[in-house]
Amino acid sequence: MRILELFKEPTSKATWDWMEDYNSDSKKFQYLITLFNGVEYVLTVDFLTMGIWSVSFMQKIGKGGTTGLTGTGNATHVFSAILDCLRNFIRTMNPKALAFTASGSSRQKLYGRMAEVMAKGLGWTVDADKLEKHSTMYVIKRNDSYN
Repeated sequence: MRILELFKEPTSKATWDWMEDYNSDSKKFQYLITLFNGVEYVLTVDFLTMGIWSVSFMQKIGKGGTTGLTGTGNATHVFSAILDCLRNFIRTMNPKALAFTASGSSRQKLYGRMAEVMAKGLGWTVDADKLEKHSTMYVIKRNDSYN
């Protein structure tokens, strides 16, 4: 499956549901993503400021988690479900921007491409800022937001 296909339709091999409805105290949403093989991931969208929301995800392992997808063979299904959740989040909360980071050259390349395709599909723009040698922050923002 090509990365462009992830943004058109979610795969049927993953489902998601609210893990925690919007919490006005912590200002966050959490989605529980369950893959066809029972592996679970948690997607968290936290309010930062001025309509900007931070996006992060991790594999659910007991009470903790890990951000690694390497070796799981599930990256395509996980990203497809994450994008479906984010589309739902955008319809629900109408954010001005979504921000996330990638560490390591392979993740930076994948997340950068994902950010570009997602922004294009939404009619938004994407900014990428190198934080340090092996880390980049991506901000996908509405064209009518701020510069």
